Amino acid sequence: MLVEEKMIHKNHLHYSNYLLIAVIVFAGYGNSLNNSFSFDDRALILEDQRIINADWEAIFTQSYWGDTGDGLYRPLTSASLALNWLVGRDSPFSYHLVNMVLHILVAAMLCYIGLRGYNSRAGLVGAIFFALHPGPSEAVFSIVGRAELLACFWGMFAIICSLYSRDGLHSGKAWLTAIFLSLVAAMFCKENGTVFAVGIAVCGICREQRLDQAGRVALLAIVVAIACKLWAIGVLRPESIGYLDNPLAYVPTDLRIAHGFALVGRALLKMAFPWPLAADYSSHQIPIFPELTMPELWLPALWVISMGIVSILLVARNWDYFIWMVLCAGGILLVSNIFIVTGTIFAERLLYIPTLGLAAAGGMGLSRLKTKLRIYLSTSWILIAVSILAGRGIEWRGDMALFTSAVEVHPNSARSHFGLGLALHREGNLALAIGAYKQALEIYPRYFEARLNLGAALLGSGKLKEAIVIYRQITDQRPRHFQGRYALALLEQNNGNREDAEKILRQLHEERPDRLDILRDFSNLLIHKNDLEEAESLLIKGLQVDPDNKDLRRLQLLIK
Repeated sequence: MLVEEKMIHKNHLHYSNYLLIAVIVFAGYGNSLNNSFSFDDRALILEDQRIINADWEAIFTQSYWGDTGDGLYRPLTSASLALNWLVGRDSPFSYHLVNMVLHILVAAMLCYIGLRGYNSRAGLVGAIFFALHPGPSEAVFSIVGRAELLACFWGMFAIICSLYSRDGLHSGKAWLTAIFLSLVAAMFCKENGTVFAVGIAVCGICREQRLDQAGRVALLAIVVAIACKLWAIGVLRPESIGYLDNPLAYVPTDLRIAHGFALVGRALLKMAFPWPLAADYSSHQIPIFPELTMPELWLPALWVISMGIVSILLVARNWDYFIWMVLCAGGILLVSNIFIVTGTIFAERLLYIPTLGLAAAGGMGLSRLKTKLRIYLSTSWILIAVSILAGRGIEWRGDMALFTSAVEVHPNSARSHFGLGLALHREGNLALAIGAYKQALEIYPRYFEARLNLGAALLGSGKLKEAIVIYRQITDQRPRHFQGRYALALLEQNNGNREDAEKILRQLHEERPDRLDILRDFSNLLIHKNDLEEAESLLIKGLQVDPDNKDLRRLQLLIK
């Protein structure tokens, strides 16, 4: 037994393979190391005080976005970002480096499982295919895509542990404990880590015709992860989903399921032909069809079901494919909106786990080809994939490049135009920003954030009359929006509509008497109306809060 174990270890310690994987990942993703923060990185890192202050209690007791209504619980992902902040602060280099290392480790694990399990060629070919696949590259290029990377890392570690626990050569309890902890960690990184637990459980059932120990531990891990999430944030799913994020949350169940099959087809095509790529697939870019009888819905469903039948027949002939087919199919189905409504209709980062399963199964198939053909196909894939990733790395250089590309690829995406407008706005290019915001509103007229930013851009450009129109629309759309009403009050006052301005400022002051800026502007309006008694009363209250406030002192001198 000891001799057999040594031979097993000797066969899978092919360090040159792991070095090759590291080299090709660097070739594909190396140009992203100098990229800046982009897209959701700002909100989840630069603007998240839990990350900046390393507030561990908040990280483990609050939802991912800091709002229990989002229904997401990813404490280990947030913890890794907080640790990253302790090392690199607001310098993005270390964040991108960690993402790249995690991607290398996941690919290396895939190679290791192939070397240990079926054959070395399959493991290496599959790992190369996965490491350079452009489809899910958003998970590596985007810093907060780390949720996918970490979930996959811990999930793959659990699979390795399950292999050791089932081979009879190692102590079962230690590996079962490792399986449990790894799967809980995967689900604490992202919800789709559940796929690995399901895969381990189902694989055991199909091989042993019963739920084995590893499978029972996997199911226990799911229960524990769900219980911890309920304890921490009190909800299992988002309480509300924005229409732009996922319009399928607003359609009947039968239509949602039908569109889900179409999304599965879209995912499979994106994995098979990963071009073109874009950062956003929000509302209007992916059309919503009103009738089940439309061919745009039933044709993809027919194709996906056919592919499923073929996959089942393939697995029945070779059980080595099974776990990888579960990861591929399960990873897609979990985020397809067929079973549950997800927070986003589609995103390339969601293809990370499915691509892992596809790459492993593909590696097993390619390894059976003749050597020359296998080398030719692998080399061609490396060259094509590296060239795509090189261009994609440039597009992820920052928000400006990212959303310029997104608008070109998906001109009907309101969020892409909004993102471009926001990037232009930050750079001070208000004229182009206004155009981008207007385009976003033309695609989706109820896009509140685009209208709010449009008002600010018009105000900054000195286009006060247009800004008043926009801010009136803002307050019509959301009558209780505080900042929108405040801006409208100042604009109305500047435009000579003092009665409307006074009405709004009085309401705001009653709602937020602690806001000295509102008290200041309200007092200034009253002074210009010659209502000096009320103005003086307000100023006295304000100076009691902040005796050294120069603006309030100046207004008080005007009264005297």
